[in-house]
Amino acid sequence: MHKADQERMRRIARKPVQQRTSADVTELSPWQKICPRCRAVAHIRKKSCACGYNFPAGRHVVPK
Repeated sequence: MHKADQERMRRIARKPVQQRTSADVTELSPWQKICPRCRAVAHIRKKSCACGYNFPAGRHVVPK
């Protein structure tokens, strides 16, 4: 039964989604940022990238 299902699964398998790279920097939206490790584009609210990089927490502005 595995072989019979294998052909069907091969046909309907989803292709992997390609991550955008830094070559598309000019097309970045205000809600996107680039991972410094793998150069993938991530949403601004993401705390970590798929490569494992953890974005630093938001910077607090200290009044003078």
